[in-house]
Amino acid sequence: MASGELPVYAILLKTGNEEICTAESIFIIREVSIALYIRHDQYWDMLLSYFFLCLSQFVSEKYRVGIFSRSAEEEYSWLQTLLRSKGFRDRVQEVRPCYISNSGYRQFTQNVSQCTFGILYHTKNRGRINITDVTDSLYDKELEYLSEKLGKKKVVVVIDDLKDSGSEQKIRILENQPSIGRLAQNLILIGSKDKMSNKTDIISHRDLFANSM
Repeated sequence: MASGELPVYAILLKTGNEEICTAESIFIIREVSIALYIRHDQYWDMLLSYFFLCLSQFVSEKYRVGIFSRSAEEEYSWLQTLLRSKGFRDRVQEVRPCYISNSGYRQFTQNVSQCTFGILYHTKNRGRINITDVTDSLYDKELEYLSEKLGKKKVVVVIDDLKDSGSEQKIRILENQPSIGRLAQNLILIGSKDKMSNKTDIISHRDLFANSM
């Protein structure tokens, strides 16, 4: 990079590109800042300022997480326990179980208004993987509304109790129910065999929040 040439990372930060505030990009910006300092580049101090600004935004936001489902709360009690654990304390302020009923759409919208991050939870124990885009889908309107109000980056779909939770299954679901990929930043599959292990290890911090900034 020629001396005096504004780094691309500084441009992205200066324009307020929210996607730059991820753990990976913050690390890159830090490394570029150090390199520019060593080379006495005139823009190193400005980039370093952007780095600290981005870092503060990345670490400071805590979410009020709503778990939205037609399933009973006990079906995903493990998920509530996980989100309230020490490993998620830096990003989770509160966890709210939000039941979805056929006649309670108004209550659903009120629940969404009280949350800043949404998890749409579905269990295969209900019989089918019918989130959206298929016959008798369960969450067409709800997923659309969550994405509209919270933003795609703050919506995740979790499908639990699957016999197959591999990458090929995930691809098939996203192909057959494309609205999931269009309206949510991640689809997380949980296998039935995982029930035998400690479920607090199943979903990582990165699975939920890596793309939420």
